[in-house]
Amino acid sequence: MCPAGLTDQAGWPAKTSSTSCSRPCGPDGIGVEACSQTDQATCQAKSGCLCLEALCVACGDCAFPPPLPDCYVPTNAVTATLCADGVSKGGACGPACGRHLCLQADGKTACVCNKQGKYACADWNGSSWQ
Repeated sequence: MCPAGLTDQAGWPAKTSSTSCSRPCGPDGIGVEACSQTDQATCQAKSGCLCLEALCVACGDCAFPPPLPDCYVPTNAVTATLCADGVSKGGACGPACGRHLCLQADGKTACVCNKQGKYACADWNGSSWQ
C-alpha cells in the first residue's frame, strides 16, 4: 500500500523505505494503481510535474481486473450529461446499479449509482475510468 498523501508527479516521501507501492483507484476503489520512484528529469519531461526533489513519484493508469462489475460499465458513456446539483460521492441515488453516468462540472470526474444506492465518483477520461 502507498503511504497516505502520495501524489503522482510530486516528491517521493523521504521516510519511506520502499521504492514502489500500489493503491486503490477508480469508483469505490475497484481498480489498482501502481506507483514507483522516478528521477526528477523523467518527471519533468511530462507535463504537470510538481517534483522538486531528486526522487519523484510516477503512477501508472488505473487497472481494473476483468470483468468490471456491472454497476461501473455505464450504458451512456458517450452521451453522459452533467450531474444534477447535489450529486456527490456517497450521496444517495437510484436506481441502485442503474449504469447511468453523469459528469461533474469539472468535466474530469464522473459518478454512477453503485449497488449500495450511493454515488461512486472517480476520474473519467471521456470513455473509461481512470
